[in-house]
Amino acid sequence: MRIIITNLTGDVTDNRRMIPAHGRLISSSAYRAWKEEQIYLVRQQFNKLRCYHATFEDQRPYYVEIWMKNKRTDQANWSKGIRDILTQAGVWSDDKWWYEIGTPCKIDAKNPRAEVYIN
Repeated sequence: MRIIITNLTGDVTDNRRMIPAHGRLISSSAYRAWKEEQIYLVRQQFNKLRCYHATFEDQRPYYVEIWMKNKRTDQANWSKGIRDILTQAGVWSDDKWWYEIGTPCKIDAKNPRAEVYIN
């Protein structure tokens, strides 16, 4: 199964994802809006989503290809957000027993995105 997560721009990653508020860090409004949009789009892509279940005994791999807007973006900052989107969209029941087997990065200034492949 291939899942596409779009609009990977610097507005919702890097240091802009978390902001200080009242002595603690919270997600920025731009990040929250992007995340909600992506959850909706993932559900739309796969309206008959199969919920994958992994366990300690049956840990499951997934593969991510990231197309960044430019070389300055740090792809490592996308991992947690992508996992959260897939969990909240119902692709898998819990991301605890899923592990990434690769995240090669490429440049696509016009369409920054992530493509997630699940067997």
